[in-house]
Amino acid sequence: MSEAVDTVIKRMNLIARCRRLVVRLKLHGAQKPVVAVVGGSVVLVGIAMLVLPGPAFLVIPLGLAILATEFLWARRWLKRARAMIPNGNKQTAGFSWPPALLIPHRYYLLILGVIFSIWWVVMAIHPFERNAWLLENALVLAGVALLAMFHRRLLFSRVSYTLIFIFMCLHQVGAHYTYSEVPYDVWFQHLTGRTFNSLVGWERNQFDRVVHFGYGLLLAYPIREIFLRVVNVRGFWGYFLPLDLTMSTSMLYELVEWATCVVFGGDLGQAYLGTQGDEWDAHKDMALASLGAVIAMSITAAINWRFQRDFAREWAESLRVKHKAPLGEDEMARMAKKNK
Repeated sequence: MSEAVDTVIKRMNLIARCRRLVVRLKLHGAQKPVVAVVGGSVVLVGIAMLVLPGPAFLVIPLGLAILATEFLWARRWLKRARAMIPNGNKQTAGFSWPPALLIPHRYYLLILGVIFSIWWVVMAIHPFERNAWLLENALVLAGVALLAMFHRRLLFSRVSYTLIFIFMCLHQVGAHYTYSEVPYDVWFQHLTGRTFNSLVGWERNQFDRVVHFGYGLLLAYPIREIFLRVVNVRGFWGYFLPLDLTMSTSMLYELVEWATCVVFGGDLGQAYLGTQGDEWDAHKDMALASLGAVIAMSITAAINWRFQRDFAREWAESLRVKHKAPLGEDEMARMAKKNK
């Protein structure tokens, strides 16, 4: 496996290619934050693949290569990652499942449920704003109730449950502190001696933006699983519809935030809304959720393209017209004729 990674990095020269791509995008002042978000997301996905299905030893170096276009520390970590990858000579013809896949689905869900319950209780102790915490947890309780209600009919994969779990844990941090007051800068400064905002050039508390991005990145795949298993979509629609639903629900959440701010008003409404004086806050939140979903679906499509033999045929079949006859008034006429 290490030889394959070395070949990818050396021959394709990932850092140079990523740098040329960034230059072509002409991001100017936003270049470093965008690289940090995209590269960091790919690294996080790769880390998740260490215990979940997926080519972690290829995805992590790719994410570090993206980060290395702007950050020297990422170049050092890229070298360390390549050195830490074990030789895969003994497993070149096969695949060993991660330990997490040995746990039955319902036990895995129970384990995550217990861990999240403990985390929820910890985050419920002395939150910064109790009323804002209650508002933030309304949708969480609804989501947990739905997962519990339908877990017998629709048992998600361990990948989906893990992604949902990570997102809900991040949301609890935002609910505890209120999103605009999460002290990630203080935590990072204690660890490194400088603030994270100064490192990437941010000027406001961006934790809300990170979680909106995480909404798309982490929840698009569970949504895709619903579309594939319940609606039975295939090919192109199996990637577009999860992206579409992620974008539309992100928009609906912004409307809920606005309505809540109007109803409650005052400090509580502002704490829940969390715009921090940015008039384009809702637009940026929706854009980041969409970007996260695009990345998630792109990674999923790339993995399927690599391992699914009928990927191209399924994609083409999904775009073929299935019913030649027009609908609308023509369909109404056909139904009226049948009812006579």
